[in-house]
Amino acid sequence: MTEAPIFIGGLYKSGTTLLRMMLSQHPSIASGPETNWFDLNWEEIGQPSNRDYKGRLWNLRRDGNPMTQIEQLSKIYGFNKNRIKEITQMSSSREDFIDNFMSEYTKRLGKRRWLEKTPANILCLKKIFSKWPEAKVIHVYRDPKDIYASLKEEKIVNNVMEFVSLWSLFNDTPEKDKKCLKLSDTSLIEVHYEEIIFSTEIVMRKILDFIGEKWVDTVATFGGCEEDYHKVISVYGKASDTLDRLRNPLLKNRVGIWKKIITDDELDYMVKSVETNGLKKLFVKAESKYTL
Repeated sequence: MTEAPIFIGGLYKSGTTLLRMMLSQHPSIASGPETNWFDLNWEEIGQPSNRDYKGRLWNLRRDGNPMTQIEQLSKIYGFNKNRIKEITQMSSSREDFIDNFMSEYTKRLGKRRWLEKTPANILCLKKIFSKWPEAKVIHVYRDPKDIYASLKEEKIVNNVMEFVSLWSLFNDTPEKDKKCLKLSDTSLIEVHYEEIIFSTEIVMRKILDFIGEKWVDTVATFGGCEEDYHKVISVYGKASDTLDRLRNPLLKNRVGIWKKIITDDELDYMVKSVETNGLKKLFVKAESKYTL
């Protein structure tokens, strides 16, 4: 068991991967590509016949991929099959598994604590704080208009209606959970992608203070990261546009991209829909105060 873990979450294309890569440059923090730990099919994996790899564990499928989720993780994080088997056997739940898995990865890197970044972490606050009461959660926001522009650009959502539904889920759910769990500012912090881009050192100092780590200059610089891109390519045969883009140094040209990508009708629908759904305050809170 390592020190209290750190979780980063937020809607896709919000800057969660960028922040994870920057924090992983800290000498105490270990992280890697997203694990989707909450989607591990533990109800099947955890069966005694499967946990010793004599059953269906390695035949479980996710999204039609011929590799199991655990096999994918083992390849991306550099674990051999025998060690993954041992970690699976010692774990009684998906939370136990990711804790044991990430703790071992952390120790292997000679670091003290692990950080897991998967966008939907922000939908799993109850699971996180039930297992890790001392966890630190970072919720990353980005201007909704730029998020939609990025998703539209990469053909990840089909239309603005689909986006509004997705954005509402990723913002309304955590707001309700924060209130239900009575989370304080010592457990969860909110940061904006635009702050990371335009006020890098200020926001990174704020984050390190929140997670209780000493300041190091390396977290405020980002010269690009090739490693994760090639890891994901080697396992899946392709990588996201985000990982491809983050092979390059930090740039400001992704702020305000909506102005060239979103139509007036789409913007009008977006604004009216969030207001109808009672989420106008959240939408305004997430909008960027920065312009290029």
